[in-house]
Amino acid sequence: MGLILGFGSSHDGYYGEAGADYGYFVVPRVAPGIEAMIQGGKGLLTTGMVMPNVHLVPFREGSFALLLSGRAGRVLVADHADGWGAGAGIGAAVFQTAHLGFQIGYQYLQLYPRSFCADIVDGCAIHGLSLGFIAGF
Repeated sequence: MGLILGFGSSHDGYYGEAGADYGYFVVPRVAPGIEAMIQGGKGLLTTGMVMPNVHLVPFREGSFALLLSGRAGRVLVADHADGWGAGAGIGAAVFQTAHLGFQIGYQYLQLYPRSFCADIVDGCAIHGLSLGFIAGF
């Protein structure tokens, strides 16, 4: 389970994002799940996403873990046609206790079709650094 809080910038201004992520390790190091997120800010349309995802943990040593993720799903935009998105991310997690930690990563999401996203974001892609809090049980 994770909480998503972030911020970024675009050519139009700054934006913020918030959301939640849930996954369950069905086999060691593989956790399918779902995430929901909302983004918005000055000069940007409010965007919501609901996406199934899968998290992979190819390396874990002590309190450090390398994380890979993939996601795809619906992208909902206020006062605009909706579309689809698919992407991936890479990150690292550092656990402060056996179940609580922090995550830093880089996420990339390609939006489809171009007719949906050309007027929303340059190159129809959302990407940038992410920071998060992880609670694992």
